[in-house]
Amino acid sequence: SLTLPASRFQPYACFIAGPNATGIAMLGNRMSVGTFAPVFSLKRLDNVFTGKFYRGVFMQVHLQNAAVGTTGLLHWALSTVGCQIGAVRTLPTAKLADGVNTSFFRISDPPGSYDMCYLGNQARNPHPSPLNDIGSFELVDAITAVEQSPD
Repeated sequence: SLTLPASRFQPYACFIAGPNATGIAMLGNRMSVGTFAPVFSLKRLDNVFTGKFYRGVFMQVHLQNAAVGTTGLLHWALSTVGCQIGAVRTLPTAKLADGVNTSFFRISDPPGSYDMCYLGNQARNPHPSPLNDIGSFELVDAITAVEQSPD
């Protein structure tokens, strides 16, 4: 069981989602909620946006509708596991999203279908605030076959 130190100085908004639900910290008796859910796109080093993430290739995550004025936290989890169980919160495994972009980074996880997980305020990372699933992507090998030249 988890006990959160709520007080009139650090109130929590609680969402009933079952026995393992976690309160989300409010700042100044307010909780900032975005109008639109964050969405992401994937960008290669040559600034071309792509629909897939390539293993071992430097790529960047570009966010739309990200939290304003804070540094967010991104990670990914196999779609069969989901963000609440599979996402990692520790740096450098998790990536900082400063404004609308992460730095360029590589993923070496096994190929497959992944969920992108996002926490809008990285400062809340020590608290067990939930990472939100903001969409899915395919992680694929950059090289899928090598053949001998006929020459």
